[in-house]
Amino acid sequence: MQYGTVAHMRVLPGKEEEIRELLAADHRRPKGFIAQYIYQSVIEPRDFILTVVFEDYDSYHDNSHDPEVGANFQKIRALLEDDPKWYDGNIVLSVTA
Repeated sequence: MQYGTVAHMRVLPGKEEEIRELLAADHRRPKGFIAQYIYQSVIEPRDFILTVVFEDYDSYHDNSHDPEVGANFQKIRALLEDDPKWYDGNIVLSVTA
């Protein structure tokens, strides 16, 4: 079963462009990776929503415990008001074109 996460992040004032560049610079495609989407709210431009999809829980878990991912997260975290709110889970429905 596919597994993934959704994260809500609020960026520090004036750091919207910096976080977009940092998120766009990560081109890794770890084992089991399927997709990633990053949204910037139109209503509140400091709010970013990240979604990531993996083939299964084990692939997601291995990626989330990778030291490179941890180092990247610290760069992202420095641009945020607070820790992201994470929502991990099994993907029970996926509809694509």
